[in-house]
Amino acid sequence: MAFVPVTRMMKSVLVLLFGLVPTIALACPACAGRDAGTSLRTYVVLASMIFVPFVIAGVVIQIIRRIESDSSP
Repeated sequence: MAFVPVTRMMKSVLVLLFGLVPTIALACPACAGRDAGTSLRTYVVLASMIFVPFVIAGVVIQIIRRIESDSSP
């Protein structure tokens, strides 16, 4: 696999492309299709999208630590 150096032109094109992406495309699915203001449901969905990966990672770390401590002599 060949390494392609990132040139100044490539960086400029990427910045331009990301700048042209509509902000609605960057919104969460619960917020993107709504015209009304935020509600408690929106905050719950947003909080769950943020915190669920951390909870899963914490559980996996605890499982790995338990397995390592059981297998150590």
